[in-house]
Amino acid sequence: MSSASSESNAPSTLARDSWYRYTNERFEFSIEVPPGFEAVPPPQNGDGRLFTRGGARLRVSGRHNLDDSFERQVRNALQGLSDVVGQTTSPASWRGHARGAEGQRVMLRLARGEDRIVTVRIDYPAGDSGLTEIAQRALDSMLFADHAGPLSFRYQPERFSLVPAPISLPGAHDKPIEAVKLIPWVRAEQLGQRRCSYGLSGLTQICTVNMEAGLAFAALNRSIAELRKTVPATLVEPSRPAGRDGFRAVEKVEGFGSSYAFVPAGSATVVVVNQFRPDDKAASFRAVLRSLSVDPNVAGNSRTTR
Repeated sequence: MSSASSESNAPSTLARDSWYRYTNERFEFSIEVPPGFEAVPPPQNGDGRLFTRGGARLRVSGRHNLDDSFERQVRNALQGLSDVVGQTTSPASWRGHARGAEGQRVMLRLARGEDRIVTVRIDYPAGDSGLTEIAQRALDSMLFADHAGPLSFRYQPERFSLVPAPISLPGAHDKPIEAVKLIPWVRAEQLGQRRCSYGLSGLTQICTVNMEAGLAFAALNRSIAELRKTVPATLVEPSRPAGRDGFRAVEKVEGFGSSYAFVPAGSATVVVVNQFRPDDKAASFRAVLRSLSVDPNVAGNSRTTR
């Protein structure tokens, strides 16, 4: 996770007439801010932001994830509130609503990553029922951000877990490469247990991250032109992952397989591997793939696929 304390798309102090996404670069999360909410000047430490509209307040903040249990972190966030109704929506996500000390309605969401915990809290007058739907949308919009080299991606922490997982490239499956992989939380909780079935045999096996459907990312210190030569020509097709001229390769057998997207980033390349299974019922990764972006300060937009 980046240690930078700057913020992208820094909000103006003026109210906006449409939804827009605020991104915090220090703790790598983002959220949609509702129309009319004005940004209060940010704290010097860059941990978050406060937005206000009349009697409503939207506060988003991140902090380092220390040794406290998630249950204790949730309890701390609920201090001073009453009539709490909420639920743990994943092993590291909680959301609910409550009544504040001054009688206001409070909606709250916490999401915990390996090295961060992010809190979104919206306070508004109890009689302003029109803000309930707006507050719900704002909470729903919170995303974690992460990166592989210069490539960034966003995902929903309530749905996915990011775990280490080696990958291999087409034509070089005997050479594992370090990567990180997004898989559904429900599957991540089963890793190491004899509860999974892979392939067509139907036999119960140990759950392993390598066999799980998911989206993996690896940054390689090799040019896309060099990598293009290592991939069997019959698998290659032009593609523009993250808006850059790269290429794509797909390996598929009986509905099982992997789709590899090669993204140029200057003299380096980022590989995005979408591993799929025909029997997988997990949510689609389309939204994550749409969020891909490469640091604009990284030069180069190789056209090796021409």
